[in-house]
Amino acid sequence: MEILDGHHHMSVIEGFAHSGYTAKGKRDNPDELEHRTRVAAMEASGIQRAIIGPAYQYLLPNGVADTAKINDRLAAFRDRDRSRFPFAIAACEPRQGDAALEEISRCKRTLGMAGVMFHSRLQGCYVDSPWMRNCLRAIVDEGMIPFVHSHHGDQLEAPWRVERLAKEFPNTTFIILDGLAGYEETELFYDVVERTGNLAFDTGMWSGGARKVSEVAKRIGHERLIFSSNLYSYPMGYKRSLMVEELTGSDLTDAQKRDVLALNLYRVLGQRPLGERRIRG
Repeated sequence: MEILDGHHHMSVIEGFAHSGYTAKGKRDNPDELEHRTRVAAMEASGIQRAIIGPAYQYLLPNGVADTAKINDRLAAFRDRDRSRFPFAIAACEPRQGDAALEEISRCKRTLGMAGVMFHSRLQGCYVDSPWMRNCLRAIVDEGMIPFVHSHHGDQLEAPWRVERLAKEFPNTTFIILDGLAGYEETELFYDVVERTGNLAFDTGMWSGGARKVSEVAKRIGHERLIFSSNLYSYPMGYKRSLMVEELTGSDLTDAQKRDVLALNLYRVLGQRPLGERRIRG
């Protein structure tokens, strides 16, 4: 089965000293090292492809110019190995106002990015703030997909705030990242999905094994699930993803597993599956 991982973050470089950025006493190109270690972790888990997105811990002394720098880097990472990283999703800072809207347009029209990722608890504004709504209007106008974190226990990204967005943009599919990781948030989202039809959820940060996969699929429908391996940022030290085993070991049918592992995300993106064997060596 083809596996398309819907939740990877490009590692942060500036401002951090990471021992992984050196090899045999020589300075490695950080993106080459990032690619090498990320691909190794994916291959160890049987994951053919992944979407690459931003990590919201980069420095912003120059405002939108710093955000644009991150987006250029994401697009370049995608372009160097499209067989494994066919889609890149952009960084966007809602508090940058009109400049953020211009950057969204550039990411679509110039960089060809598929979506935009938000992580409000790291960005300092509510997920349903007026600034966020302005960005979402621009994303919808550009035909992009919003990837929105709803991290357990954080009020900036609370499920009831996400529900407001889903109702305001009913014709847009939101991919909710980490939203079903916590027990309380999972229970809240069970209620939210009864009132909304445009939320999909990744399997990021899940615990509970194959039993949780089966339970969530029964409660909200397997067609709402997007695979995430939990490899996330800079996967040094990871040998494999347990989430692959938990999902393949669940009681979903083979057809349902194919949907969750790749096809649901392809459908949201409006793209055709690439196939599990079409990987450049």
